[in-house]
Amino acid sequence: KEPISRAVTGRLFDALVQAGLMTMAYSPHFRIQPALSLDAQTAANGVQILRDVFDVMARENWIGQ
Repeated sequence: KEPISRAVTGRLFDALVQAGLMTMAYSPHFRIQPALSLDAQTAANGVQILRDVFDVMARENWIGQ
């Protein structure tokens, strides 16, 4: 498993923010920082956004580009 490139990390950050999930991104990592008082519905929404964006990444083969 290779680290993801800066270009892919930036694209991931942009897609997550556009979908409504604020993250921090820097090659080869990204980080989410939920509030300490996070409720279950908000957490579930954040996980769904991650799943949706990761599905797009896989479908469009962002890593292989």
